[in-house]
Formats: sequence, C-alpha cells, structure tokens
Amino acid sequence: MRVFITLLLLLISHSIKAQKPFKGKFYSKSNHITLVLDLYDSSIEVPGYSFLGKMNGYMKGDSSSDLYGVWLIVTHKVQAHKATLRFVNDIGADTQEVEFTINSDGTYSYKAIGKNFIKKAIGRRLESIPSLLKFELIGDSTSKP
Repeated sequence: MRVFITLLLLLISHSIKAQKPFKGKFYSKSNHITLVLDLYDSSIEVPGYSFLGKMNGYMKGDSSSDLYGVWLIVTHKVQAHKATLRFVNDIGADTQEVEFTINSDGTYSYKAIGKNFIKKAIGRRLESIPSLLKFELIGDSTSKP
C-alpha cells in the first residue's frame, strides 16, 4: 500500500510540473545562456534588479562573452506548446521578441523574431548571439543563479 501511495504522489507531482512547462530554469549549453521563467506568475526576482520587483523572468549569460547584460521579460503570451516572449535589456535601449517552443524530445527551442538585437561581447565589439538556440530544463525557477 505504501508503494502505491508513493507512486501515486510521484505521478501527481510529475503531472503538475507538466502543466506548467514554461516555469523553470533553462540552460543553453552551447551558448552558456541561462533563461529563468515563470510565465504563470510574477514570482522571479532578478539578481541585481530587486528594485524592479518580481517579474516573469530574465535571461543572462555566464559572462559578457556569452551574453551582454541582463535581458528582462516585459510581456509574454503562452499558447499550448509555444510562448512568445518580449525582452528588454537592462539599460532599456533594445527589445527582442522571441518564440520559445517545447520540442518533442523535451528540449526547448528559442527563435528570435525579426532582427536579433541580443548581443555578446567579443573582444571590444558586440556581436549578435545566434537567432536559434536550444535550451534544456535544469531546475526550478526558485533555484539560485
């Protein structure tokens, strides 16, 4: 009986997580970029930007050579297996719209819509990051960066 209850609780907790696929900490290994999301509630405090209050998410690189600055989510729309995200950089100079889609293998695809304004620092110049990125879920959105 104990095993049955444990399995039932495990199944319930897994199905609850599956109902919120756009909540968690995502990572692009090849580009060293972290995306922290909670598109269901404004629950995320952006490190270094707590004065802005809780938000729906942000994106940052491991270093400026991976992503220049922090990109904050200002608007979003969730439709089944796809979310449209609008980011603004931490100085408010640029915005970027992105489609974030769940793939059949459990990974996520990031696709810049229109011109790609998100940059990384290479030496003394800024270059655009790739317009298409692959992310994996690595934890929940409350885990520390």
